[in-house]
Amino acid sequence: MSADLSWNIIIQSFVDAVLYLDNSAAEYFHWSGHLKDILTKSNVRTIKDLNMNSIDPQASKAVFCICDTLTGKIMDKIRRIIESHNFDRIIVYCSVPEYLYGEADDDESIFSMLAKDLEHWMDKPTALAEIKFLPMFHTYIFSDFFITPAFSTFFPLLPTDAGRLNEFYKSQGDKRKIHNLSDIMLSILPPSLQERIKIFAALLDAMFEEMSIAEDCYCVGTTSRLVATELASLQANRSKRSIAKQRASIILVDRTLDIATAVNHTCETLGNKILGILPTLPGHHNDVVVNMNCLCGHESFNAVPGCLAHVNSPTGKTFLQSFLTKRSKESMMEIFRSLVTAVSDEKFPLDISPRVGQFSAEKLSNLLQLFKNNTTAYSKHTELLQYAIAVLNAMTSEKNKSWEKLLGIEKMLALRLSDTSDKSETMSILSDLVEINLKQSKGILSVEDILQLILFSCSLVGEECDVNYSEFESLVTRVAFSEQNSLGNIRLFDEDISIDSFKRYMKTFHNNLLGLCEARNQLKQFRDLLKVGSQYTSPYQGINKQILDAVFDRKRAELTDIENKSSGLRDLIKSGFSLFMNVSKPRPNDHSLLYLFVIGGITCDEIKSITETVASQYPKTKVIIGSTRLLKPEDVCVQILKEDNLFI
Repeated sequence: MSADLSWNIIIQSFVDAVLYLDNSAAEYFHWSGHLKDILTKSNVRTIKDLNMNSIDPQASKAVFCICDTLTGKIMDKIRRIIESHNFDRIIVYCSVPEYLYGEADDDESIFSMLAKDLEHWMDKPTALAEIKFLPMFHTYIFSDFFITPAFSTFFPLLPTDAGRLNEFYKSQGDKRKIHNLSDIMLSILPPSLQERIKIFAALLDAMFEEMSIAEDCYCVGTTSRLVATELASLQANRSKRSIAKQRASIILVDRTLDIATAVNHTCETLGNKILGILPTLPGHHNDVVVNMNCLCGHESFNAVPGCLAHVNSPTGKTFLQSFLTKRSKESMMEIFRSLVTAVSDEKFPLDISPRVGQFSAEKLSNLLQLFKNNTTAYSKHTELLQYAIAVLNAMTSEKNKSWEKLLGIEKMLALRLSDTSDKSETMSILSDLVEINLKQSKGILSVEDILQLILFSCSLVGEECDVNYSEFESLVTRVAFSEQNSLGNIRLFDEDISIDSFKRYMKTFHNNLLGLCEARNQLKQFRDLLKVGSQYTSPYQGINKQILDAVFDRKRAELTDIENKSSGLRDLIKSGFSLFMNVSKPRPNDHSLLYLFVIGGITCDEIKSITETVASQYPKTKVIIGSTRLLKPEDVCVQILKEDNLFI
């Protein structure tokens, strides 16, 4: 059965049903293009958030699409919905494979047992419930890049998490001792994190199985090692069941090994600036709110917001790929020319010349105004207009000043740090630069900005960075308790918090910061991000670029930091022959297809850098980039400050 046929069968099950989606499923359908199919082809009764409890008394059928495990809180939500309705037919599509739920009875599967619970809650003699596996896992933004929305908050472990694990063991009466991340195995992690890693690996395995690919698993970083080990064992079991049509390599990389590249404010791509400046679409992690009010005739009327996800449209695919892989000016001119063409097609009066170098926010705005109140033209060019307005919103946002200021500080920091032999002075150098900028542009730097600069500096320098708490606290509070913030609450990532809460946040942030400084301690080949020498065009080089350069090195130097976790017979034979023959070790570029997957997120500028590097230097290898999410600087800061990556 083809993938398209499978989806056609699934969509038919939505007919006349109330469709409930959790946030991850909603984002998956949003980016996969399936949401449009659901709205136009399925004759679905209505679509609701899983957390909504509005009642439809006429509905007799419900379909649930869930990306989480069907236990605990999820089943409680489903039960409340069922008991408040009059359903007699329920279908649940779950993204977690059935075998991960544990051992079932000899006579009945886990999903069958759970379906009986659903039938019991419907409390009807004719009630019928089914639970089916549907891998709502990866969705392609363009042909060479995909994301995994259900794992947007999946973030790698930090060295300081070893200490937290020891405290956890102690509270359980367990005397074991973890000295560093290299001691950590999957079996000793908290059960919830074990489950998440197993589900992630299982869905990666299902993705490769669907494409009939046998993958060699490589990793850089602790969390990637845990995932790669699990994935390799699944692949070995799969190879016993079926013969793959193609071989490929996958390199899994921990984001925490290079936070500097993730939090910097470069804007080589339009995607980086748009994602970084525009507000995030509610309930999502990878899309933004595009304010369409400029096309409305009445100021009091708020238009439905636009977004970037138009993967069903050729126009959408073209601009999305452009935003993520091309230079900002090039993407802007593509938008500008396309708008001029649309204006010409609609026979609107046009007095703007689309010459290269003549692009401006004012001219873009003037072009867009020609579509105001014209619903026919808007419907015809809806995707183009949303991308154009996203560009305009980003160009005219008040955040631009802060973005440019931070980029300037980051450039000065990188240059100063690359020229400084004593890296323990990192915080002092940062403090001096911040002080100068605060005097020059009072109030333009926020607490979030300072935290991002600290993350940038500490990740860039690594273990040599000396971050004592008093120096860290002094730098942050200089902004947090300035004149405009001296009373009341402190604004932190769109949330008002008390001074006591702020201090608790800072202690958590500092502890995680110490972990980030040690993140590359176990590495040898990729230990340094800062680069000194005339051969480098930038004072630092991101770890993903370093990994690709090492993999495709013509001298085929040993890859000391890239672990091979594949456990197939071929690798055992190859290792055995290498004892008495000149047989090289397996390398990720042994195959013509290579997947590079970053756990913890990737930026648009990184995607551009990787695609350009591969196209110009390694054209014989197809490299597909994957990540848990698209990142902006604020996302990393929130993850370090507020999220718990160990006890999830």
